[in-house]
Amino acid sequence: MISETIELIRWESESSDGILVSMRMAQQISLERFVALREALEEVSTVSESWQTIDRKFAAAIHALSFHLEGNAATLRQKDKLPTEIDEELPLIYELIDEIFGS
Repeated sequence: MISETIELIRWESESSDGILVSMRMAQQISLERFVALREALEEVSTVSESWQTIDRKFAAAIHALSFHLEGNAATLRQKDKLPTEIDEELPLIYELIDEIFGS
């Protein structure tokens, strides 16, 4: 269900246990969480093509994901603490966010 998918994305963006905070704290995050986030964004990207508008809170969450993921990833890359397989997921996530905003 799309509402559950949106909640997953918002949780990863906004929760103190979400991906953004975990990356900022340089905690290890499983590849599976990034894959689940990407898959959720794929689902929303497909559905959002029919949306007239995007919910403001959801838009803020995916904007934060895009902006802060890149900053956190850059910091972890400098410290050589960003696993390659996660680094390879990030461009896919950014592309999906762009698609959602472009719908």
